[in-house]
Amino acid sequence: MRIYTSISSILLVLISIILCSTAVYSMYEEQYGVSNWIINNIGKVENAIVIEDTDDKYFLAQSSVLQSNDPKDTVNIISLLSATTGRLVWRQILPRQEKTVQLLSLKKQSSTFVTISSGNIIRYWSRKNGTVIWNNYIASNDHCEGGVVFVEDIDKDHLSELRVTCDNSVVLLSSKNGNQVWQRKAAGEGVTFVRSQSPDTLFSYDKTTFYVDTINPLTGESTQEKKSIKVIPDGSEHKLWPTHIVTSTGEIVIMVPGANVVYVGKINGKTVDSFQAVTVDAQVDSLSASVQPSPYFVVNNRFVYKGVNKVFELEKDSQQQLLLTGDSGSLVVPNNNTIVLVEKEDKKVVYTLPDNLYRDSPLVQVWAVDAKTVIAVARDWSLTGYRLASKDNIVEKVWKREEALAAVVASELIDIPPKDLSKLQKLEEEFHGAQDESTVAHLLRRLSIQLSSVFGSIVGSSDEVVAPNQFKGEGDSMTDKILVVVTRAGVAFGLETGDKGRIMWVKPLAQYVMVADDIRLHVTKSQHPGAEIVIIHYVNFDDVPGGRPGAKHHRARITHVDAVSGKELSYTIVHGTPVLHSAVIPIDSLGASNNNNVNASEGAATGENLFITVLNYPGKGAPPIVQVSPWTAETRFNWELLKKISFYLIDHQESVIRGYSIESMANGRTGSFKSVETWRINFGKLYQKVVAVGKTNPHEIIVSPAIILGNRNLLPKYINRNIISVATYDKAASLANIYLIDSISGAIIKEYTHSNAGGHIPIVHLENSVIYSVFDTSLNKQTISSIDLFEKNVEWNKETITSFDSSQSDNLIISQKSFTIPFIVETLQLSLSTKGITSKAVLVGLANGQIMPIEKKWIDSRRPYPSEATPYDQEEGLIPYHSLLNFPPYMYLTLNNSIPLLQSINTQGTSLESTAVLVAHGLDIFGSLIAISTSYDILSPSFNHFALVSTSLLLVIMTLITNKIRRDKLLKKKWK
Repeated sequence: MRIYTSISSILLVLISIILCSTAVYSMYEEQYGVSNWIINNIGKVENAIVIEDTDDKYFLAQSSVLQSNDPKDTVNIISLLSATTGRLVWRQILPRQEKTVQLLSLKKQSSTFVTISSGNIIRYWSRKNGTVIWNNYIASNDHCEGGVVFVEDIDKDHLSELRVTCDNSVVLLSSKNGNQVWQRKAAGEGVTFVRSQSPDTLFSYDKTTFYVDTINPLTGESTQEKKSIKVIPDGSEHKLWPTHIVTSTGEIVIMVPGANVVYVGKINGKTVDSFQAVTVDAQVDSLSASVQPSPYFVVNNRFVYKGVNKVFELEKDSQQQLLLTGDSGSLVVPNNNTIVLVEKEDKKVVYTLPDNLYRDSPLVQVWAVDAKTVIAVARDWSLTGYRLASKDNIVEKVWKREEALAAVVASELIDIPPKDLSKLQKLEEEFHGAQDESTVAHLLRRLSIQLSSVFGSIVGSSDEVVAPNQFKGEGDSMTDKILVVVTRAGVAFGLETGDKGRIMWVKPLAQYVMVADDIRLHVTKSQHPGAEIVIIHYVNFDDVPGGRPGAKHHRARITHVDAVSGKELSYTIVHGTPVLHSAVIPIDSLGASNNNNVNASEGAATGENLFITVLNYPGKGAPPIVQVSPWTAETRFNWELLKKISFYLIDHQESVIRGYSIESMANGRTGSFKSVETWRINFGKLYQKVVAVGKTNPHEIIVSPAIILGNRNLLPKYINRNIISVATYDKAASLANIYLIDSISGAIIKEYTHSNAGGHIPIVHLENSVIYSVFDTSLNKQTISSIDLFEKNVEWNKETITSFDSSQSDNLIISQKSFTIPFIVETLQLSLSTKGITSKAVLVGLANGQIMPIEKKWIDSRRPYPSEATPYDQEEGLIPYHSLLNFPPYMYLTLNNSIPLLQSINTQGTSLESTAVLVAHGLDIFGSLIAISTSYDILSPSFNHFALVSTSLLLVIMTLITNKIRRDKLLKKKWK
């Protein structure tokens, strides 16, 4: 009996321990990555095919994303979406060097498809999972964009192959492995091949004649004499042009340049009998047809034809990129805010988008999924599934993807206001009361506010201010932010970071046009109520009231937007001159000291701020004009303080940086000021190109002005927030130069040179350090370098001068070291916290889409060589220098997510000092909460409190049980 009792007690204890361990383990496992979210994008859809399957209908899309404002800097993407829900099934990104992509489906229900990249790279794909079965490079100077035909049953063994039609050749490839079976060259110069569905027929044409050639499909050799058809009669000034399309139902359409005519020939079996000239109402400059079965084709993205008959015409000034889709008896046409369905026998039905779906963004392409469901892409890149309702001929939204988020230009993080703003005001009063308030009054006031937060009513208060937006979801109020982004598609978004990136508002930029100057985004007021952002973009002069034709520049539009609701507050059109520079200047920084200059390269939007724009007026080499807003009576009265503002402009074409300061008032009514050039640095455009500029993060807070050495002495940091780091690159010599420049005086503080360097050089500033990364082409390795600046002597009681001059150079200690990391670096950013207490780290964005945090101690330029290390270095905690830095993959902040085409990282502190919000964007947008020094201050509200409480209760119960067992055993022992 005693043995049985002991065994039962031990088993009970073991089971209890296992239960406790499981609860504790799950409590921590569930928190791993729980705050991460990601928005997957595919970019602007250029072409697509609707594919039917047994379980669903799918949308096979070829899309592209601009990496800059240069149209040539494009990345192409192949992806598969569910046509009924818009869900992304898979996605593949093609190499950057492949600029043109053609998407071709072999059959409507086929499990494979083909792409042609850059004219001669053929890939054979599996539609199920997006893997490449095989790829082949056709060694030819001509482009093979005439199409791919799946030729079936070309011999007695029912062999099926791929026949690729190039401009001057036809190639037969094996569908099993992509090997070339045969290649047929054009018969003469100027002959262009045309796609043919027949396995034993080739079509081609020259300037006047169309040819039909019967071949052996196994060898490509001719079996009959070539047939020629005269298309353009002798003596005509017109000539056929090597641009043609083949409709899915077998019509060949060939254009004639400089004329208003096209020639249409009907394919009858294996040949073409004749061509018929079709007169168009305008000069022909483009042809297109559907990749799905359709008897229609379109001329000039405007005139829709069925055979030789015109059935539909868009407005004269339409900018649509018209694509015809549908089954063999119908077509679907986008037309601004309508979808036109041309049914059998050319019966036209017009469906209209409601105002809440149109969003002032015309539809540019439409694909038919079935008789009443279509997928449309709009000018703002949005991809939407619509249902064509028979009642009232309206369009209903089924699903929507905001693909403009694939091309984010700039982003800012703003605090979300509480639902009850009166509580925020009372909370501020709790800590910031009147200066003459007595201790007893202060205590009573704080006690009143504390009680109000507990019982839900504020003593002596009856007014409540409700936030303009009521937010959905269950975001953490202490870490929730509004992520404001502007995109190259001309759309601004507000996303809630605490609710998995939910889109709060969408703001299309009025009359947006993409030019060389990027969109600019600034936060002019971050406090609530009234958080405000400013967006600067360019519009066509024809769309601006009062714009005159023949203007040399686009007009800049400065738009003020409410950051919480996305509502436009006001806007200004800048006529006659581009905006060279813009910045936010905190008003408090102007009155801080009479000796301190303020750099207008960037500013932190806290409290009241001035917004300045630098305009290229009057031009012709003259110093630019500075416009200040808001221009109030108080600002005008204290305008002398604005002379402290300085700024610099970079001329990338000439490789010149110029520094300016405000000299005098130009117009007291509008707030315009004259500037004067104070310094200039010419790097030499023939040798060095400015590729990157780094500057201090305006949100960075520096807590410690010095380092405590191992011998207990102080090493003062050289804190100069006006330092900029300029990276230049000499492509011919593969030389990268890093300059540390004071942006107030223009003095070059230090210069470093890297040989055998690549041209991509990301830079970030961290307190008194400059961190940058260079790829070493000779070693084929990525390096990351750190420059640290210190002072020998500091008079702590003396006011700090924030600009550098040559007299200070002897008082500076500048050190630099480089390290090798086994990653390719795309971007660098600084981790921020609200008070600056949390340890800072450099966030390294990698080419594989991951984000790696590197603490400053690992890339400290003061790390001693092992042979030179001293006990004082060990006492200080300096790690002996080693050139190679290697970090385990579990340190990735993105965990198992990756951000393709990663371009930028943004962080901001939260109400929790240990925790920061991280947002990164590339093709996708990724968000997370990070804690570089772990969450040392408070448990997150999303923490599994139930598991913690239940585990604690279970431990208490087990303690009581084991205590009872112990006392029983002692009692039994005494009775022995």
